[in-house]
Amino acid sequence: MVYRTLIVEDEPAVRTLLALSAQIRGHEVLTFPGPTFCPLAIAKSCSLQVACSDILISDQMMPDMTGLEFLALLQEKHCPVRNKALVTAACSEQIRKKAEELGAIVIPKPFTVTAICDWLEECERKVLPDRVLMPKELLVHPEG
Repeated sequence: MVYRTLIVEDEPAVRTLLALSAQIRGHEVLTFPGPTFCPLAIAKSCSLQVACSDILISDQMMPDMTGLEFLALLQEKHCPVRNKALVTAACSEQIRKKAEELGAIVIPKPFTVTAICDWLEECERKVLPDRVLMPKELLVHPEG
């Protein structure tokens, strides 16, 4: 089974490191430099009633919207992605609690590739073998 991971991170080096960590594990990876580039944030609702990915990793501090705001927006839209993580250098108890309420874990920065890969492995065990994902083509940002 090929797992799909979506990464929303504004720092190119961190986005690349996260993407490579998932690709090492054989994941199909889609990256976005911020929530406003991710079709999930733009869409009015989760249109296909199926998950767009198995795993979602979002940064917390981004220019247009925080990771917590992005996760809250996805929750409002009834996003069915089950495995979510928020990566942040500002790992306060308040952020951790809010992330947990939104169904995400917090991975503090700086993180190691091993820590990311260990969490991805955990997520893989939770993915149902008969799950259906939204076609990848629907996840391309409308502006390119």
